[in-house]
Amino acid sequence: MKLDYNILWVDGVADWVEAGKDELAAYLFSRGFELEVAHLRRAPSSAEMLELMLNRCHLLLIDCNLGEKRTGADLLETIRGQGIFTEAVLYSSDPDLLKKAKKKSLEGVYWAEKDDNFADKAKKIIDLTIRKVMDLSTMRSLAVAEMADIVPVLNEVILQGDKKAINEECKRFRRKFIDVIFKSLRERSKTFENISPRFRRNFTSLLTETNYMDISVRWRAAVYAAGLLKADEESVGVLNKYIGVLNRLNDITSGQAEKGDDGQERIIGKFKPYSWEDALKIRLDLLKQRDNLIKIIKAADNEEN
Repeated sequence: MKLDYNILWVDGVADWVEAGKDELAAYLFSRGFELEVAHLRRAPSSAEMLELMLNRCHLLLIDCNLGEKRTGADLLETIRGQGIFTEAVLYSSDPDLLKKAKKKSLEGVYWAEKDDNFADKAKKIIDLTIRKVMDLSTMRSLAVAEMADIVPVLNEVILQGDKKAINEECKRFRRKFIDVIFKSLRERSKTFENISPRFRRNFTSLLTETNYMDISVRWRAAVYAAGLLKADEESVGVLNKYIGVLNRLNDITSGQAEKGDDGQERIIGKFKPYSWEDALKIRLDLLKQRDNLIKIIKAADNEEN
């Protein structure tokens, strides 16, 4: 699942905002977020601003030159006076206007020139705001949540593969999958004995209605199903990397958080320490796996139609 990142952007030049919005949207998408921008061409009233800010705004981007007596710095001063301290970027193509704005000594402000490098500067500030609201433990929890979203999509790939298989091939597929499940259960616990005869007989029920299978077993079945669905080489290649992502997720999930000598928080896993960026990478890799599974399902549906 993608998380929302909300920006309130106050600037009178719509084309410039649209171009910057596209670049920031692509960057945030690569970080696992969906960008939502509320664009205003003029300084809003105090009531309008409060309503916009209450809509979970994560960052303010404000042009100092709003083409009226009230500057962007004046607007931010009003916002701060209302007790709203959302991170803000004040920018301008006029160095003198920026210099004048800085004399207000506003809190929680980043300064930037309105030039071709503005989007790059904004990206760095976006990363800082994300880290402020999402620490390492939170990012780890988000990665775990992504795994929960993957399970039903894995199931769908497996069921599509089962539907595609025919006659003896179908029997081999089901036998192979169920044998792998039962073997795994016997090795891991005694829960095998608790599976009802109905689940032992019914392939779909065994797959979708029980919690006896761990993710690695489902993944192996999905790889087999992808072959039956004749998934393209790229999709199979991505799917084959899934178990590596799963191993990293399991390791970071079982690890303990601690601070290093440099003051940075890390999670110490069995195989390696994990930074905030490592946890983000795991989450992004899981998002990629989910998108890849959906691609396999859609391709199979299109071939059927």
